[in-house]
Amino acid sequence: MALNSRLVILSWQSEIFSPRNETFQELHIRFILLIYCMKTAIKLFTLFSFALAVPPSAQSAEQMCKVRDPNDTYVNLRYPVNGEVMRSQPNGSWIWVDPNGTVYDNQGRPWTASIKQRSRSPINREYVISKFVYGCRSGSPFSDWFIQLNTQ
Repeated sequence: MALNSRLVILSWQSEIFSPRNETFQELHIRFILLIYCMKTAIKLFTLFSFALAVPPSAQSAEQMCKVRDPNDTYVNLRYPVNGEVMRSQPNGSWIWVDPNGTVYDNQGRPWTASIKQRSRSPINREYVISKFVYGCRSGSPFSDWFIQLNTQ
């Protein structure tokens, strides 16, 4: 009787640790799937971590843009939006643009923020109506391409 009860206990324990009595091939397949899932999870984690660590795209980085008013020889930069003229730039001039600085006036027209370090505006930003802004390139007045352009 004691021997029989030992066999029952051993068979019960083997059921707990291997409830499905998987073959080696089934275990191998489960192991491969587990590894695949782990690799996929690591790739996704790496991708999202990289996406958060990479600087924002050129759309949200500094930009240099040209300005042109088809109805005049100069483009007025104002502060606040549609407010007092702070300065005028000749058509074809480059301005340093803050792509995240677009604001709208009370008529719903978009205005682009121009960065000017020595601006008379209290926030070192002036605004030009967005339809006069074109030919934007990633960079700032300190970018190599802009310095080379101005030394020619």
